Amino acid sequence: MSWTAPVTDNQVYPVHSQVIQLTVNATDNVGVTRVYFSRWDAVNLRRVEIGNVYSLPFQIDLDCSVLNYDWNEIDVQAYDAAGNISSQKYIW
Repeated sequence: MSWTAPVTDNQVYPVHSQVIQLTVNATDNVGVTRVYFSRWDAVNLRRVEIGNVYSLPFQIDLDCSVLNYDWNEIDVQAYDAAGNISSQKYIW
């Protein structure tokens, strides 16, 4: 699994009060069945679901106006048909 947007020089670019599209490339030999996006809420100290995507393209919109701090963490988990999970964490 790899992060494909939004990135600049392999780093997620800073965003403030805008909607961004989070996109990942997830493939394997038995087929990816779901990609789950979530974020860490550093104010309330809890994980917040952004959503699930069940087919290509694996992308979802994130309204950054709900983020009220400069440090952000997005977690992405890809699930395949055999039950395997691949994870990536993106911090900006």
